[in-house]
Amino acid sequence: MPGSKTPLSRKKIIGLAALTIAIFLIANDFTAFSVAIPAMEKQFNSDLSTVQRVINGYALVFGLWSLVFSLWSLVFGLWSFVC
Repeated sequence: MPGSKTPLSRKKIIGLAALTIAIFLIANDFTAFSVAIPAMEKQFNSDLSTVQRVINGYALVFGLWSLVFSLWSLVFGLWSFVC
C-alpha cells in the first residue's frame, strides 16, 4: 500500500544512531579548537598564526581522508566496513 509505513530494522536504527553520533563528534571536534587556541599557544610557546596553521592542516587532512573513505564506501560498499 502506498500509505503504509514499514518499520525500520534494528540494523538500520543502529546505523542511523552511529552516523548521528559521528556527525555530532566531528562538529564538536572542530569547535573545540576555537576554545583551546589560547591554551595551545601557552602550552607550545607559539603565536596565533602557528596554531591556526596546525589546526587548518588538521582540518585539511581530515577532509581529504573523508573523501577517500567515502570513495571506498562506494567501491566496496558501506556495509562491508560496518558488518
